[in-house]
Formats: sequence, C-alpha cells, structure tokens
Amino acid sequence: MKKTLITLIATLILISCSEQTPYQDGVKYIYKVKYSNSEFEDIMTVEKTVISGFVSKILLETEVRQDKGSSTGNSIESNVSNSTQKIQLPHPLGEYLNLTNLLPPPTIEFPVAIGDSIHTEHTVKFKHSPYNGYIIEGYIKVMGREMVNNHIAKDSCWVLKAQKYNTTDTTATFYYNDKYGFIELDYQIGADNITITLDSLEIH
Repeated sequence: MKKTLITLIATLILISCSEQTPYQDGVKYIYKVKYSNSEFEDIMTVEKTVISGFVSKILLETEVRQDKGSSTGNSIESNVSNSTQKIQLPHPLGEYLNLTNLLPPPTIEFPVAIGDSIHTEHTVKFKHSPYNGYIIEGYIKVMGREMVNNHIAKDSCWVLKAQKYNTTDTTATFYYNDKYGFIELDYQIGADNITITLDSLEIH
C-alpha cells in the first residue's frame, strides 16, 4: 500500500511538472519579427501576469517599424486564462501583423499527443480592413516533434500546424518548446510570410 501511494504521488508530480507553463514570472520573452515585404526587423514581447494561483494571462506587445525613424506599438492581453492545461498567445497586432488574425492563435493543450486537433473560432477585430468582423474557423493539429536550431533553445519542439478551414494558402506552423514556450511562429498568408522567432530573455 505504501509503495503504491509513493508511486501515485511520483506520477502526479511528473504529470504536474509536464503541464506547467514555461512562461516565467519576471521574465520578458523577446522575439524578432520578419515580414517578407519589409526591410525592417521588428520586435514582439511576451510576459505572463498571474491572476491567482496557477491561473495567469499573457501580455503580448509589438513594435512595428514603418521606416527608419518611427515605429508603432500595440499591446494585447490574452482573452483566455492560461493554465497548466492550456497556453494560448493573443494574435499580435499592428500593421502587417494584423494578418495573423486570419489564422487560429498559437495554442497548445496538455497533455500533448501526436494527431491531436484543436478546433478554434474567433472574430477578426482590426479597423480599416475588409476582414474586420469576419468569423474565422480553423484548427491546430499536433504533427509531431522536431529539432529546432534556435540559439535560445536548440532542442526538440512540438510542431503544431494551424489552418483556416476552406483554404490551402493561409497556414501557420508553431514550434513549442517545453522549457521556453513558443520559440517560432511561421505564418504563410498567400504570398506573404511572417516569421516570429524567440531571440532573447530579459529578467526583471
């Protein structure tokens, strides 16, 4: 009985650890953003804010350069609470980054298994766009694991394929690392490509 109890506790600890969000309090995750139609390299940051207990939200900020002398900044908080069962980043906003609203937001649910598929639905909300108010339905499918050569995390990552229903030219691939979270977001929207890559960590 004692041995069974110890085994049960150990199993629960392992499950709990495997489901913890990698985004840490007091750490800013800084991403480089590259758009195929821009000569500039932009910035996106992600920070976790604790609400209570294990429940938290993600604050995402972007800085998009329009020319050598100016940039526009946007910030948005996740609509869903991130927990030990699910992590979801908000859609980044600002200039060309609004195009990411045409696909499901980066999302992963635990425990993760190859072949799992998450149905998503959201309303596009950005002004001065023909897509404003559109309801976007799509899915995110777990394709497997793959080694990613990122200088922050040269490690195995979950590969998640995001797709909008009824189209083949609007897709994204998300690479999720168990320690650092989403380390690469690669969007293919028609002929346009947006790549968001984890570049550095800033500890407060």
